[in-house]
Amino acid sequence: MSNLKKELELTKYGELKDKFESLGVSNVWKQGKKKADMINDAIELLSTMDVSQVEDVQEASIIIEEKTSKKLDEKEVKFESDVKVVVSKKQFYTMVSASKKASQYNNIFLQHRGSIKGIDALHKHNVMIEAIKRMF
Repeated sequence: MSNLKKELELTKYGELKDKFESLGVSNVWKQGKKKADMINDAIELLSTMDVSQVEDVQEASIIIEEKTSKKLDEKEVKFESDVKVVVSKKQFYTMVSASKKASQYNNIFLQHRGSIKGIDALHKHNVMIEAIKRMF
């Protein structure tokens, strides 16, 4: 797959549509979409077809959508459990202290955007905001 990815990256944007058609994943092409995103979508689709031993592109798309929805459900459950943990500690927070904590997480996120620490801080900020809504 890495050779295919390199080959697609070397292909000009205007020729990608024909390349995707020859690979059998023409539905990946969208006018105005970034080349890198289309290449990643095509690689993911082709690898799913290979791993699942599916020949139909739409069946592979359905498999990808199911995996994505499962990941989103897991993130949602984690978010809810994190909010419940903070809400259970309501006696330790006042409106001011909880807002201050959320602001601190936001500042950490702003300083460390794109890193794991920044992503974690954004999650904690969102958890605190939701907990504040539920507590007060």
